[in-house]
Amino acid sequence: SWPQGPSALSTPELREEGVFLAMGRSTRGEKLWWGKVVGAVVVAATLATAGAQVCPSSTCLRTAADGSCALSDFKGLTCEPTFWSRHITTFPGKWHSVNNLTSNPVQPGIEYLEQKLPCCRHCGWSLGYPIAVPEIMAISPDQAMCAQRTTAGQLSQCYLDCTKWAGDMDILDLTRDGYLNSTEFQRYISEYKIAPPQMYGLYTGGGVSYDPHVSRLDGSIAFSQVDLDKDKRVSRDEWLIFRHFIGPILVSKAGPTKSPSDGRPLADGPFGGLFFDQSLADVWATNQVNIMLDYYLTNRANGFVSSVARPPVSYERRLIMQTIDLDGSQRVGVDEHYFRLFADKDKDGSLSPAEYYSSLYRKTCTKLQSSGPVGADCGGKERTGVRSDESDGTDAMMNFNVHDIDKDGKISFLERKFVSSDIDHSGTISRDEWRLGDFPEAYGPFEGHAECDTSRDGRCEIDRTRYSYYMAFHECASQGSRAYNKPLSQFPWAAACPLVIQVEDFKPFSHVEPFNTAEEKAALVARGFLCWDKNAFEPTNLCITGYAIHSFDDIAKRLQWTYTPTLLRATPAARRQATAAGTSLAVKSLTPPKIDGNGAANAVFQMGLFTSYQMPWREPLYNVTDFRCSSSLWLDDGLIVVKRTAQKEVNVELAIVEMLITPTFVNFVVFIYLIVVVLGHLFWFLERSENALFAEAYTEGIIDGMWYSIVTMSTVGYGDKVPVTGVGKMATILWMFFGIISFGVFSGNVSSQIALSSLENTIASPVDLASFSVGVLSSLAAPAVENVDLDKEFGFSQVQCESIDACYDKLQKYQITAFIAPHSDVLNYFNSSALNNEKCGNPASLPGAAFTTETTAQFTGSTVKACSYSKSVYAAQYLADAVSMMQKKLRQDGTSDDLEARYLKQDQPNESADGCGEASRYKIALIASTVVIVFFYFIIITLIQRYRKIEVQKAVLSHLMTSVTGQGLRKTPMECAKKYGMRWLDTTRARKAAKEEAKRKRLAELGAHDYLVHIVKRIRRMALQQTNEIREVIHDTHTARDRVSRLVTFMTFFGALLVAVVIGLTITLLVLWSGIVRLINV
Repeated sequence: SWPQGPSALSTPELREEGVFLAMGRSTRGEKLWWGKVVGAVVVAATLATAGAQVCPSSTCLRTAADGSCALSDFKGLTCEPTFWSRHITTFPGKWHSVNNLTSNPVQPGIEYLEQKLPCCRHCGWSLGYPIAVPEIMAISPDQAMCAQRTTAGQLSQCYLDCTKWAGDMDILDLTRDGYLNSTEFQRYISEYKIAPPQMYGLYTGGGVSYDPHVSRLDGSIAFSQVDLDKDKRVSRDEWLIFRHFIGPILVSKAGPTKSPSDGRPLADGPFGGLFFDQSLADVWATNQVNIMLDYYLTNRANGFVSSVARPPVSYERRLIMQTIDLDGSQRVGVDEHYFRLFADKDKDGSLSPAEYYSSLYRKTCTKLQSSGPVGADCGGKERTGVRSDESDGTDAMMNFNVHDIDKDGKISFLERKFVSSDIDHSGTISRDEWRLGDFPEAYGPFEGHAECDTSRDGRCEIDRTRYSYYMAFHECASQGSRAYNKPLSQFPWAAACPLVIQVEDFKPFSHVEPFNTAEEKAALVARGFLCWDKNAFEPTNLCITGYAIHSFDDIAKRLQWTYTPTLLRATPAARRQATAAGTSLAVKSLTPPKIDGNGAANAVFQMGLFTSYQMPWREPLYNVTDFRCSSSLWLDDGLIVVKRTAQKEVNVELAIVEMLITPTFVNFVVFIYLIVVVLGHLFWFLERSENALFAEAYTEGIIDGMWYSIVTMSTVGYGDKVPVTGVGKMATILWMFFGIISFGVFSGNVSSQIALSSLENTIASPVDLASFSVGVLSSLAAPAVENVDLDKEFGFSQVQCESIDACYDKLQKYQITAFIAPHSDVLNYFNSSALNNEKCGNPASLPGAAFTTETTAQFTGSTVKACSYSKSVYAAQYLADAVSMMQKKLRQDGTSDDLEARYLKQDQPNESADGCGEASRYKIALIASTVVIVFFYFIIITLIQRYRKIEVQKAVLSHLMTSVTGQGLRKTPMECAKKYGMRWLDTTRARKAAKEEAKRKRLAELGAHDYLVHIVKRIRRMALQQTNEIREVIHDTHTARDRVSRLVTFMTFFGALLVAVVIGLTITLLVLWSGIVRLINV
């Protein structure tokens, strides 16, 4: 069989004898005729056994069920030129018949190359389309033309001829050790004499000389990428992999165009500028078509067809890039190229231990020195994955266990990428290594995955644990992107990645009901519940309903996420204990994704659907940067003011009494009294000599002056005393104006006191709470919250409550006017306490909308939200941003309003219930007591007056009887009145009967005609009388109209004059009162 391993045709044993079989040259580069002979013999022997085995294999890494070898250990890429020439002149679809073996099954070219000819895999390029059976291009330009265009000592210009690449390496290998060190490799890039002009412009950016500052390639970074086993040298196999990667670039004579987003040049960006992107893939696709058509015209006789010579369509372009771009960066590097095409032999997207140990990645722990590698085995053994952690500079970075970060028994490309990006072998990735390693920005910035060490000048690094979080997120997002054909900007998430949502039982946002039977589940679903059977994350069958869970469920459906809820189980005692300690059970339960042993693609990500207020996240209990939350799922989220539902009735009497005992009013009254005393003296002094109404004596005169001052100032104007002197009258005028102002102030105080008593009814926002006693939860006030004082911010007197229940109790006992609490917690309290179901409605009400301020937002933020652990876990930001984006859409299309109306609508008071009508505004007790008092007073006064009247009548009659008869009154006035009254009544009745009898007799004497005439005359007299009365009424009406007209004119004039006077007095009052206030303040 053929020699295996690096430099397969140039073994150390042969080199020691000065033999170089691959090119038939000595170590000095001289041609050896016997080298050609030996090579021909080896080739002949190989071709003789080709019928049994196309490529030699050293071992069988995996055996199939039928006993055949399913995975051979092919290490070396040693495609013999004569053997390969028979393939490049045959249509790839017929390669299976090259060996003239009738037993070979029909195979597409790419399958044949990978399964039957892996040692020549580097000689062909898959087009990637058609998708079902991708075509392969393996074309060598005309040998004669290549020889003509290639000058002796220069690199071959036949970039797709894999048989020429080994000779190019010999030209660069100045040390003749079969490897290229960094200096030798970079000659391929930096030296004009070695690099052909056709490809030199790709390196220099079009310049005539290589300048590291403007070059499109960084030679040292490119060398690091090509050095797959990280032994600081490029082996022959690594060189062939590199040439297979760069071949399309050289043929296309174009370089990548995707520059780093930070504005750096290509050479200072990912892979040092050595990568393959979409623009280069498009150029390469065009060149493929041209080359294949040209080759078809030359080799039609060998079965070549032109039907495959077409450019890819749009969806094929997209799928091709998704296939070759393993990390989603839109750039393909050498390591990525090797992993997909060469290392991953079974094409399952990962490396098994067998595939890893048959790859070019290093498996031994060899000590590395600055001068180069030292071949010293430090305990590492191939195929065992043993890791050595010696602290003497041992490089143990390349064995299987170190690669297998998620411990799932296989190596993904992302795991390999961590090792290859760790240029300094520190076990962590720095910011520069992250940039050069081409980690896609779509999966988060470096800061989103790194951990910063403040003790090391804030240096940030990504260790293996943090990188495992990155891998898990990358797998879940990228798989979702491919499955749903959506970019990461639309936040796809693979259904296979468990997304566990932690839910609280918190009505009306998330109400949890367990079920045991299918009938119970069906009944709950009919009521609008969302139901899940028990699973690995939740041990109970759960049905959940409420605003928050339905909002999140709608968001998840729109994002095409699959999630599983789990119930946050905590007893009320545990919750109270956590609150007292300033912690939150819901927050503490959020943890990083669980990856160990699961594999990155099966990592369990956790989110918390918060619906209640959590204690402030602060040091040392929490670090707010350790968590990432979405925007609020509820538009009316935040803090809310709660007050009594019943309107406060204004008690005018009490308001007046309260005003009378206020310090301001007492001080004002004392001040007025002093002025009255002074003015009393003044008026007495001015009027005593000329005015008889003021006594001349000091004592009586001062009392008269003070009496006059009070009567005049109060605008009563009793009139018993008036000034007569001119000076007194002028002083009185000024005193009248002062009195008007003073009693205006008094009236204003009364009005202010009444308005203040009714101010509670106008509370609609926290701004209206100024001067009131307001309850505040202890968890919203110091010391639980620092640098936030709601009382100072809104100007109220703060009363702390341990819970909402305590605040509500104080509210109903009138110890506070209102209280402030998180809106969601208030609704939960109303729901759990059945306050919404009270007979006459909820005794407490929410007068306005929820609010938040700049200071409160820093410690409360939103309450109803989805949160996740985010310390070095960028997935938390990704998930939170997705929820925030979709929640915005729910608000725009009205879904949030519908859910809020369904689950958060407050019950209306039952005003039709017995005893629930609107309370009367009349003070029945006061009115009743007043009526009773008036009634009793009326009876007493009536009795007194009647008694006094009887006594007076008795005295008068007695006096009359004495004067007439000489004797006093022997009977009572009542008896006298009865006696004489009955006599008068009998006389009156007799007279009336006589008149009626006379009238009857007179009418009887008249005839019928006379009687009719009599009746007509009476009617005429009555009509004349009514006509006169009508005339009088008309006259009175005209008179009254004239009087009303004159009265309206007078009242209009008087009203305008009165308004002018009031305005003037008001202005004067304000000016004087402001002066008085300033004096008092001073």
